Amino acid sequence: MGLGSIIFLYGFCPAFFLIYYLLPKRFRNAALLLFSLAFYAWGDPYCICVLTLSVVVNFLLGRLLSGDRSAGTRKCIFVAGCCLNILLLGVFKYTGLVFQTVCSAIGIELTTPMLPLPMGISFYTFQAVSFLADAYRRRIKAGPVGFSLYMMMFPRVMQGPLMRYEDLAPQLDARTVDAERMAGGIFRFIIGLAKKVLIADVLGTASAGLGAVPDTVAGAWLGLAAYTLQLYFDFSGYTDMALGLGGMMGFSFPENFRYPYCSRSISDFWRRWHITLGAWFRDYVYFPLGGSRTTKPKLVRNLLVVWLLTGLWHGAGWTFIIWGLFHGVVICIEKLAGLEKRKIPSAVRHIVCMLLVMLGWVPFRSAGVGEMSAYFARMFGAGAAVDSAALLYLHDYLPLILIAAVGCTPLVSKLCSRLGEKRPTLAGALRCAAAVLLLLLCTVFLVNSTYQPQLYARF
Repeated sequence: MGLGSIIFLYGFCPAFFLIYYLLPKRFRNAALLLFSLAFYAWGDPYCICVLTLSVVVNFLLGRLLSGDRSAGTRKCIFVAGCCLNILLLGVFKYTGLVFQTVCSAIGIELTTPMLPLPMGISFYTFQAVSFLADAYRRRIKAGPVGFSLYMMMFPRVMQGPLMRYEDLAPQLDARTVDAERMAGGIFRFIIGLAKKVLIADVLGTASAGLGAVPDTVAGAWLGLAAYTLQLYFDFSGYTDMALGLGGMMGFSFPENFRYPYCSRSISDFWRRWHITLGAWFRDYVYFPLGGSRTTKPKLVRNLLVVWLLTGLWHGAGWTFIIWGLFHGVVICIEKLAGLEKRKIPSAVRHIVCMLLVMLGWVPFRSAGVGEMSAYFARMFGAGAAVDSAALLYLHDYLPLILIAAVGCTPLVSKLCSRLGEKRPTLAGALRCAAAVLLLLLCTVFLVNSTYQPQLYARF
């Protein structure tokens, strides 16, 4: 059950909010926790066992860290806790990669069955490590219900956004919802749903239809453009849904996207894309390594370590390692050459940035190094230039690609803001009409097609 499924929209969500608002405020956290457990267990009871184990173990470790113990003992507890979380993630996510690499090195072709990957394990493992780090610094202390909600609150459990416990704790103790905030949350949820169902899923059909490695150069570039837009609208759509649901409950979750495809450098792109993941690596890996206030060789080391780990976090495969290191190398070049400070026309910066981002999505989407190599070869001339299939897909999907390209910019938001300033009554009416229309369209699409899980849910 995903946030954009029919079961969630017309079953789980209405039942939850009906009970949530009928209960006195002091019982709402408990109700949210019970519904979160039900949400996560709905599709896979096996996954809820892994998540519950993680919650229990990390809560107990947090209690040990908050006790009156020597500095050495607390440091040992913290290191052991981090190792346990990394081990849990490694067992489920990277066992297959290790076995396949070893077998390949000794000349054995073996397809190792990987353990089922619990949904959202990368996200809640990082949440746990963040909690332990802050508990070790004596910045926080959590109760069982509060910590459980921090780890498994259903809008955030699968794909974030990532948060520090100290940012969520005050909201767990006291939060309010008025009519304006409720309406804003509903509208944002519907916008996110429309991004996912009406744009991302349709573009995904085009990307998949052209094949893992399209037959022509035009098909390869068209498929990559569709995937580039699909990935953004899929993940940012989920974030909008999560933030909308949070607003409807009185929570303020951090933003995770800020028009990343308007960036003018790769460094700028990663300040706008998956913002909370970047902040996590900055605070818990990059700064402890020394950050940028060090020698140039150490700066390069710090950046490459961060981006190697970022690639591994996204997936257990050499393509994700290549993707991470690709971004790390580009950012190293930008910083060492001072490219962000140089006077280069904005249009040139933007075109180069988008080209690099799109090239980076090739290994990200590929099933293996061979498929990645074949895709790059096709993009740059290995094969026919164009065929009837590519022209047909271009004809069918070009309007949506153009709409999606405009939707990646702040243009629509700025126009709506100006209308709201000049004609607030009209803007409010149009907003309500748009919300109703989009919800109806999404419902029709969901009823007449198979629900597609969010792309980032597999990470």
